[in-house]
Amino acid sequence: MKQEKATPPSRPRTRAPMAARRRDSTAPRRCLALLAAVLSLAAWPTAGMSRTPRGEQVHVLKVSGIVTEITANRITLQPTKGDAVTVTASRDYTDEVAFGSHVTVNYVVRGPVNVLQSLTPPLETLFVPVYEIRQEIHSVIVLPRSRVEGSNAFFTAMESYLRSQRRWDVKPRVLAEEAWRYASRSQSTLNLINPTTGAVDISRYSASRGHLMRQIAATTRVDAVLDARLVIHPALLHARRRLAVWDGAREFAGDRQGLDFGRLALFPIRAQIPATTLEVKLWDVQGKPLWSRRRGFAVLYVEEGLLDKLRPRPLAEALENKAEVDQWFSSFFRPLFASPEPASRHAPRR
Repeated sequence: MKQEKATPPSRPRTRAPMAARRRDSTAPRRCLALLAAVLSLAAWPTAGMSRTPRGEQVHVLKVSGIVTEITANRITLQPTKGDAVTVTASRDYTDEVAFGSHVTVNYVVRGPVNVLQSLTPPLETLFVPVYEIRQEIHSVIVLPRSRVEGSNAFFTAMESYLRSQRRWDVKPRVLAEEAWRYASRSQSTLNLINPTTGAVDISRYSASRGHLMRQIAATTRVDAVLDARLVIHPALLHARRRLAVWDGAREFAGDRQGLDFGRLALFPIRAQIPATTLEVKLWDVQGKPLWSRRRGFAVLYVEEGLLDKLRPRPLAEALENKAEVDQWFSSFFRPLFASPEPASRHAPRR
C-alpha cells in the first residue's frame, strides 16, 4: 500500500501590529522629506576633489548664483543662500557673462584668494536692453567659423533666413572674409604680452578682440558683426526614448516616432553622441558685445534598425527640410525680435 507523504500544516496568516503598520506607512513620507532636504542644499557650495599637475589633491568648490559684479579678472556672484562669493579668473569673461546672469563656477581656495577653475556660462546673455538692438541694428555681416563638414551650407541658410524673414541687410560673406584677413594682419600677439611679467594680459586680449570687431564693422560699414561658430558638442542619448539632449536642445535620434518627451528625467542616459551647436555673439560698431546665445542644432549620429546601431548623419541631411531649418532659426533669434518694446523708447543706455 502506497503511503502519502504528510504535508506540514500551514501557519495561520496574522496581521502585523497596528504600530508596525503605522511605521511602515511613514517610510515614503520620510524618503520625500529627505529628498526635499537634499534639494534644498543644492544652492550651497558643494565640494569635490581634483588633482594639480603635480598630483596633489585639492578641494574644488562648486556654487551657482547671480553675477553681481564682473571685471576683467574677478567675478562676484550671490548664491540663493549664503554669502557672496568672489573668484579670481585667469581670463576675461566680460564678453560672455553680464551683470545679472546666472552662472555656475568651480573654484579652489588658495590662501585668501578663490581661484576660478571653470565657469558654465548661461545659454543666452543680453548685455543691453533688447529694444536697443531692434532700434539700432539694421545691417549686419556674418563672421562664420567652423570645422564641421558642410558648415558653409548652414551659414548660407542662416544668412538667407535673416534676409528674408527678419529684413536685415546681410552683407556678402566674401566681405567678411576679406575684412577678417585685413583686421587680423594689423593685430599682433606681441601687443597682448605684459612686458613686466612676460604673460598674456587678459585685459589687453579683451580689448584686442573688441578692436578686431570694431575694425570689421568699420571696413564693411554695417551696424553690427554677428560672430557665429558652429561647433561639435557631446549630446546625452536617453536609451528608452532615443532622445538626445544638449545645449538647450532635444532631438529624436532613433527609428521610433510619436514618443512622449515629457518625462525626460525618469529615463537613464545610455551614451554620448556628437552633435552640432551654434554659438553666436553680436558686436556693435564700438566693439562691445550686445547679445550672445548658444543652442544645439542637430545630432551627427542616429540609431538605425532594430539592433540600435549608430550611423553617421551628415549635416547636409539635417539641412534638407528648409521649413524645419527656418523654424529652428526663428526660435534661435526670437529673443531679438519678439520681445515687447518698453514704454519709453528713449530710455538711457546702461
